Amino acid sequence: MSHMDIRELSNKAAVVVVSNVATALIELAALVTMARLLTKRDVAIIALLLVIYQTARYLAVFGLPESIFYFTERIAPGARRAFVLQTAGLLGAMGLLAGLLVLGVSFAVPWILPGWDPAARGTLSSLLPVLALAVVLELPTTLAPNVLLANGRARQSAAFSVANGAGSFLALTAPLLAGLSVAAVAWSLALFSALRLPVTAL
Repeated sequence: MSHMDIRELSNKAAVVVVSNVATALIELAALVTMARLLTKRDVAIIALLLVIYQTARYLAVFGLPESIFYFTERIAPGARRAFVLQTAGLLGAMGLLAGLLVLGVSFAVPWILPGWDPAARGTLSSLLPVLALAVVLELPTTLAPNVLLANGRARQSAAFSVANGAGSFLALTAPLLAGLSVAAVAWSLALFSALRLPVTAL
């Protein structure tokens, strides 16, 4: 392996680490902000919403974005676009399955949380379908940072990841800063996922 190859790999590793750290810090800041702006009841609702949302998202990703690193260099340049589109399609299908799982959880809330206040359970059940939509829209976009890295565009990959984290932060906190409800947060996340999909396609 040449010195240039080692340097390129080091740059890619640094981008991944920095992007992950930045994203984690942004998510932590969002949680702290929400804890300060919401009542204990609403914090419990939104925390459970996000746990279900993130769990469905991580299960559905299924390691597919990482496959870009494993196979891109072994595929002829002319076939790489088709491979990326195929992987995005698989992620879309996994997103649909994850969305159906979240919908299933929304119907099971009364049995999962029998000790919760009925109004809180109703809010949770009504908002889970919104986050199911967010999962469906978001899954294909998870490829973008790795596609950029695999094509030697480390700075663009880092910028995308940080912008994605900042957008998620705004989607979570802006409705609350505007005095809106927890429902507005769920719809804001779904809207951000919808906006990110065409941006990623470009």
